[in-house]
Amino acid sequence: MFTIILITMLSTLRGQVVIKNGTGPHGGILNVEQGYKIEMINLAGSIIVYLFDKDLGIVSNKDIRAEIMFMYGDNAALNKTLVACEKNGFITEVANQYYFYSIVTFNISGKMITSKFENQSGFAEEEKKLKKIINE
Repeated sequence: MFTIILITMLSTLRGQVVIKNGTGPHGGILNVEQGYKIEMINLAGSIIVYLFDKDLGIVSNKDIRAEIMFMYGDNAALNKTLVACEKNGFITEVANQYYFYSIVTFNISGKMITSKFENQSGFAEEEKKLKKIINE
């Protein structure tokens, strides 16, 4: 009986995107903002951001402007333009991965959608430890 239920569940879920614990379809961090779902993937040297509607349908990146602001210690910040990639993605290079968090902003026909993402790469924690040692 358990096997039949499991097979039925797997058959039902095949081809559908399942989100668990704020993880997006590409395995990144998923935030929900103003009816949109925004997924961020932090790769070594690059950030990729995907834009979805509330049901995880693809929102075309055509005619959407996007930027990201990296926040560092001592109130330093770096703004970068996100370049469209794939159907609903945006990408940029990260020159300095020691940021604490980033803020992604989309301009969708004049409507601004903003979302904050903590740095999950581990570099931010190393930076905090180093600053603590220097300040002691």
